[in-house]
Amino acid sequence: MCEPTTIMMGVGLAMGAYGSYQQADASKKAANYSAQVADNNARTNEIVAQDALKRGDEEANAIRRNADMLKGSQRASLAAKGLDLAEGTAAELQDQTDFFAMTDTVAARDNAKRQAWGIRTQGANFQSEAAMQRATARGISPGMAATTSLLSGAGAVSKQWYSTR
Repeated sequence: MCEPTTIMMGVGLAMGAYGSYQQADASKKAANYSAQVADNNARTNEIVAQDALKRGDEEANAIRRNADMLKGSQRASLAAKGLDLAEGTAAELQDQTDFFAMTDTVAARDNAKRQAWGIRTQGANFQSEAAMQRATARGISPGMAATTSLLSGAGAVSKQWYSTR
């Protein structure tokens, strides 16, 4: 018959193995959850990047509309003064308005592209994090953790059992 100390050691060993299994299982689930969060963040970043590009286009279109209205006002004012709109200062003024409108629309779109690039870069980092978390989860084996725990404690239990014989 087994001595109570040996039985208690065996029960402790089983409890330790179960605890190791539960801890490894929780770690695996946490890594998978972190991977899912990172995937969600990457998807959200893509939506935000697309929104930045859309807002850049809207800003560029607003700049163009405002420039067209300004140019129309300039033309009306210049024509009212009797100036030839196709020559001299009147033509140069219109050309400058077109030039600055074009420059500002290009800048608005370029700024939006840079912003979207930064957001997408962050999204790529989230995708890398998700891949790393998945790899971590694949490397965790609750069964192996329990087995390792059992094997590491089995020597002490068997030593106790043999010493009581």
